[in-house]
Amino acid sequence: MDKLIRRITQVRRTGDKNESTVIYEKTEADSGETGVLSPVENVSKRMRRADQVFTEEALRLHEKSAREREGGWFFDAPVNIMKAQRKALNEARKAVPFRLVPKLPKVPKLPGM
Repeated sequence: MDKLIRRITQVRRTGDKNESTVIYEKTEADSGETGVLSPVENVSKRMRRADQVFTEEALRLHEKSAREREGGWFFDAPVNIMKAQRKALNEARKAVPFRLVPKLPKVPKLPGM
């Protein structure tokens, strides 16, 4: 069933009286998550998403550097990794309650790059 559906009730009308029957009712076992572990699961998902953001951003920057000039990926690798780490950390900080970790600024562009 869809996550939005909590209960399905069938109503039968006979003359001037109505009779209702519950066909389906969602239980805790149906929801698939427990109330205690739900916040932990959300943090875990956010951290995995941050790891995925790091990998995708590092690959994107690598390919961009390789396209721009021959061997450019080698010289740009340290800066590209720093940029990818910053982006991933900014994604991971959303998992911390009340946004306690400050947002990291952009990596400044070095002259000649």
